[in-house]
Amino acid sequence: MVRHATIPEDMDAIHRDLAEHPEMKRKGKSHIHADNSHINALIDSLVSPELAERVFLRYVTEICPHFPAVPFAPGTTARDVREKKPLLFLSLLAGSSHGSAEQLVSQDVQRELTKMLKDQLADIIWRNGEKSLEIVQALQVAVLWYRPPLHFEQHNFYMMVNCAAVMALDLGLGRKATPNVMKLSIGPFRRYHPNSSSIEARRTFLVCYYLCMSITMVLRRPILLRWTKYMEESVRILETSPDAYPSDRLLCQQVKMAHIGENISVQFCMDDPSVEVAISEPKVIYALKIFENELQQLKDENAKMGEVDPTLRLGEHVTNLFLHEIALHQNQGAGEPGLQPPFPLESFTSSAVKKDVPIGPAHIGALGECLTATHGILDTILSIELDILLTLPVIFCVRAIYAIVCLMKMWVSVTSSGEVSSIIKKEDLQIEMYLERLVTMFNAIVSRDAQSPHGKFYFVAKRLQERFAQIKEGTSKSEQADSSEASRRPSNEGAQAPARQASTNQTPLHLLSEVAMGSSNSGNSKTQSHSHSSSQQQAQAALQAHSHASQQPLQQNWYAGMQGQSHAVDVMGLPQPNFDLNFDFTQFDLGTGSDADLSALFIPDSMQLWSYPADPNTQGYNGF
Repeated sequence: MVRHATIPEDMDAIHRDLAEHPEMKRKGKSHIHADNSHINALIDSLVSPELAERVFLRYVTEICPHFPAVPFAPGTTARDVREKKPLLFLSLLAGSSHGSAEQLVSQDVQRELTKMLKDQLADIIWRNGEKSLEIVQALQVAVLWYRPPLHFEQHNFYMMVNCAAVMALDLGLGRKATPNVMKLSIGPFRRYHPNSSSIEARRTFLVCYYLCMSITMVLRRPILLRWTKYMEESVRILETSPDAYPSDRLLCQQVKMAHIGENISVQFCMDDPSVEVAISEPKVIYALKIFENELQQLKDENAKMGEVDPTLRLGEHVTNLFLHEIALHQNQGAGEPGLQPPFPLESFTSSAVKKDVPIGPAHIGALGECLTATHGILDTILSIELDILLTLPVIFCVRAIYAIVCLMKMWVSVTSSGEVSSIIKKEDLQIEMYLERLVTMFNAIVSRDAQSPHGKFYFVAKRLQERFAQIKEGTSKSEQADSSEASRRPSNEGAQAPARQASTNQTPLHLLSEVAMGSSNSGNSKTQSHSHSSSQQQAQAALQAHSHASQQPLQQNWYAGMQGQSHAVDVMGLPQPNFDLNFDFTQFDLGTGSDADLSALFIPDSMQLWSYPADPNTQGYNGF
């Protein structure tokens, strides 16, 4: 073998070590396939070439047009892709095999394809240490059409996004190629730095940026990739170059939207909940106006493209909500401790809800935009046909839940602040109506294909629906209890027992709503003082009960089996899943600044959320 001057001295030793790896000996491999061609034989063991081609065509014609992150040139065949990029082909099969009107791939094979992709990514990235544009693209497809794993602790969503971005940087993407860039175009793994000036490389790096910003906006994590001149240049080239695909225009609009999201996140410190941003400050009002103008300009550009794709319309509403969400923080805070574990005692006092914050014109306008944006997100996704919805990246289902979470946060503000309630009425939020429609929509997805990652959100929406009903019921009970307490003034021991018993059955979020409502009720000063004291006592009892439960070992059938809990039946006659009582859903309900939100969106299957006894295909579901 002819040595290349740029190959490190120990490169051959690395390859020799890999060849001697116990895994190769155990499986009887004679050598490592430099081009990953061994994946084709694995695919053929699960899917026939004819069926694989049908799934690939579905990706090209039905899935990719709505979010063209990894498009192909017209005329590209399944055979071309599997020969040149077998790992990417496997990722496409795993991500495109669900949700079709005619079931192309059985649920057993869907699970095996996902498992195979996970195994190959682990071998190629971690064991072999390979880097290539194909691997980055395979990760991007796996993230966009992400399949949640059995247990929420096993989520690799964020890690896969970071892996794709870091590998892209290692490959030299994100900067112009120079003569001194090391090219490893030979050797068993063909590890090389692709031409970062090519259309494909630029598109791939922009998708990395979009995914990183999506994580930042949902999880409030630090921004991994920042906007650069290279990205600006890439957008311009993809919009104007004759070598670009027509679908690149849609992708560029999504990337521009993400850029506005980055500027919003930096300006308002969205990834740092300890920083309080007052919407009444002149500089904040000025920044809001600038971002509103930028977003409007982008909307005008989108309108000129003709019929606006639903993903683009969703992006507009999500960015608008992200921009004006600081109006919700004025009453509760972006990272309010009472909305996240460990639920400190002070979070259950009346000071937890900032009901005395003055409402100015900017605040009023931002609240109105929040309501418009949340309803826009939900109306858009609910208007999408089921066949199209099943082709969209899973992140758009996350955004629908994000809208409901913000509506619930607004509900707490409306019911606990006199000034906010004078601007927005509870009835204007329409939370119950939207929750019911979301549950129906996701239930239809589960009925179509229980292995579809989109169907997982049926259980999220159902749980939110139940939680909101509990919050409303708790508010009503709190008002009744306050009235009763004021009239009869019972003794400490005799009257507090029922209240404590009720408190142990309520969540801290439930009691937070009760405290807020109880402390804001009108009445004489003695009644207010007494009801506030009663609410504090209830919160104290609930906190003690929660602390006691959290100190116990894992109980309540947290993992497989989940014996001892009864099954309810939903409106379709399907058995409702069990929920572990120790699993804290309240960290998800309102804490839009918490990085637990996305993890809680994908509720763990260990609680039998995927359990359909009548359909054994849903058992043993596997994801990333």
